[in-house]
Amino acid sequence: MITGISIENFKGVRDRIHLGLRPITLLFGANSAGKSTVTDALNFFESVLTAGSATFRDLTAAENGDARNELSFERLVHNHDLSQVMRLGVECELTQGDRNVSVNSMEDTASSSDWGGPTSYEISLPDEFRSISIEFEISSILDGRDHATSRTGFLRGFTVSYNDEPMVHVVDRRQKHGHLNGYEWTADLNHPLLSEIDQSGEIQFSNIHHRIIADDHDPPLKDGFYQAFSEQEEIPSDPAATFLNAFVLKAFRTLKLRLSQRRTIGGIRDIPHRDSIPMPCNTSMRWSNGLAAWDYLAHCDRRSLDKVNYWLGSERLGARYQLKQRVLVDFQDCVDHVRAFEQHEDPARMQSHFELQHRSERRIGLVPEYDQFHDESPFLHPSEVGTGLSQIIPVIVACIHPDPCFSSIAQPDLHLHPRLQSELGDLFIHSFNTDQRNRFLLETHSEHLILRILRRIRETHAGTVREELKIATDDLAIYYISQDKGFTQIQMIEADVRGEFIQPWPDDFFELDFYERFG
Repeated sequence: MITGISIENFKGVRDRIHLGLRPITLLFGANSAGKSTVTDALNFFESVLTAGSATFRDLTAAENGDARNELSFERLVHNHDLSQVMRLGVECELTQGDRNVSVNSMEDTASSSDWGGPTSYEISLPDEFRSISIEFEISSILDGRDHATSRTGFLRGFTVSYNDEPMVHVVDRRQKHGHLNGYEWTADLNHPLLSEIDQSGEIQFSNIHHRIIADDHDPPLKDGFYQAFSEQEEIPSDPAATFLNAFVLKAFRTLKLRLSQRRTIGGIRDIPHRDSIPMPCNTSMRWSNGLAAWDYLAHCDRRSLDKVNYWLGSERLGARYQLKQRVLVDFQDCVDHVRAFEQHEDPARMQSHFELQHRSERRIGLVPEYDQFHDESPFLHPSEVGTGLSQIIPVIVACIHPDPCFSSIAQPDLHLHPRLQSELGDLFIHSFNTDQRNRFLLETHSEHLILRILRRIRETHAGTVREELKIATDDLAIYYISQDKGFTQIQMIEADVRGEFIQPWPDDFFELDFYERFG
């Protein structure tokens, strides 16, 4: 999962900040303080990683075919200052399945050098290497006097780190040498990972130069913004450079996979139209406006639907409604199906009649909880129930979805009364404690949500809470985001095992009730 993000000269952030992300990360702050900057930075980083685009496109606008919300580098760089270098970094943890690094070399390369090894290697990263990260440097194209010659951004370089220690730095040579094309690689040969492989005798990094120059063409790696990787692409003749290339490519592929598994749910979730047909696949854009959740509910199995209904039920959120699927089948298909039975056709000829659902339309709606088991109960469209219910259902679906992921959710508590906001705390804790193992980045103003989480921390320490609702202080990160003279400031607020805040809240953020009562 994604475990950290670094931001510098992006939107309201000027000076470098780093946010460590835990299973539940909460972002608090006043309106327009910059809470959405963190999620926007993740989206922009993914755009650069996958497409090489230095343009940020609002996901909801893209879903609606609206290109007007595209923001260029000039609009994203802090204070719109084209002379500044924007830096964005993302870190993720390495799982056991991430530890194999494939190292490929051309056959003619191996035969023409002193290295007589095979053309393909696989290295397993030692267990002590727990994280991997990439930091991008993005700027406007500059002339020799550091004057901007373009309002669009381009990637001027990036750094790949293992265990928070930079290992390889790649720089566009135009930044140093003006007219020269290609990239310049700088490797830290004292990096623990390279030192360990060097000592193992598999490859001698100590025998290569500190800098590896790629003249007149892109670096050997061909992934993400360098387009699709191809085994036939030219790769370094030096075996050590080949290994370095493999480590860089591993970082790109790992982060690309992690970011593609992310779900970003916007602050205002759409309600599907009455005549809309659920989509069979979920895109990031449809998650952004919440419609992907309704798509999933229309096609999911009974077990998943029961999980959502459990959280909607009286024991949890008390929404008073339950979700129900209905299948709409063409009338003529039904007639043909009955006639097939009457005529006693053989099984092979009847197979097509049993595949009605492939020619049917599935719908998801809500029924009153007290009347959920009657076929005659009213089948309500989401627009016919309270706004709060339609806003919370995409959040619940993200939490119970069978595919674990990192979810960024803005205002999960939107339109919910205080008790339901508190129950959200249990929903998020349950989601990362059980099979889902989800992680959450939540933008919220809800005091009730954080108070429930603090209560569970206190009960976990006392041993009085069920296993699926346990949460330790290390599982929670709280950040308070504020503005100071146009600059976004971030302060971490820690909690102790008693469920109390260690640092005081800035700006008396949660003291309004005190002032209203005694002021």
